Amino acid sequence: MILAAGESRRLGRPKQLLELHGATLLRRCVQTALATKLRPVVAVLGAFHERLMTEVAGMGIVTAVNPHWSAGMGTSIRAGVGEIVASKLACDAVAIVLCDQPLVRGEQIEALVERRIQENKSIAAAAYSGTLGTPVVFGADLFGELLTLGDNEGGKRIIGRHGGDVTSLAIPEAAMDIDTEADFTRLMTLPAAIQ
Repeated sequence: MILAAGESRRLGRPKQLLELHGATLLRRCVQTALATKLRPVVAVLGAFHERLMTEVAGMGIVTAVNPHWSAGMGTSIRAGVGEIVASKLACDAVAIVLCDQPLVRGEQIEALVERRIQENKSIAAAAYSGTLGTPVVFGADLFGELLTLGDNEGGKRIIGRHGGDVTSLAIPEAAMDIDTEADFTRLMTLPAAIQ
């Protein structure tokens, strides 16, 4: 599940449409997800959703439009998980990724999924910069909790609540997220982005 619903207030323009090597961040994130064996790929859109729908048209993914995107990330997580549940899509877990973490690779997302299975945990989260966060995988047993997140809450509340049922994987690339023009400028200078 790709979260791409925000309005990029600090950036001042849609971060989803920033281009890196000829592809927008949203398209790159969808391509990263499609390069994994994980299905279905669900993209949660909100602000700019009409423009973003055009960007992902024909890519073979499920889109969920969150009309309440401005209230916070929790509304987007609820919209995405709600789409999965309502569509009766066969999922034993959901991997949540952000379209503004462009250095995260598909094999890292798959490794998180495998880590959760191997260690028999409900949650597998990326470890970076002294924290646990996205990308993160939640087992289906936690879908109910994801559907009751507060508007401004992300998955960290659930990670904190289930500390003993969490495993992690070092993904230092997840520390690079795009919130400002300075972030994007820095991204363009990183060797990992030159590919």
